[in-house]
Amino acid sequence: MNLILRIIAVVLIAGLMVFPAIAQDMNCSDFRTWREAQDFYESQGPGDPHGIDRDGDGVACETLR
Repeated sequence: MNLILRIIAVVLIAGLMVFPAIAQDMNCSDFRTWREAQDFYESQGPGDPHGIDRDGDGVACETLR
């Protein structure tokens, strides 16, 4: 039983390290510069789960430009 709990804990911790963006929703106000926001947007892969590209043109947080 103790071994099972350890395995579960390791899997949960590893999941948070692999998917850190899921743990926190990001908004344009979380970025200091447009470049920082754009780099984050591009690192997230396809789609816009954080909603930082409101018009869907591939440019994040245009108000920071």
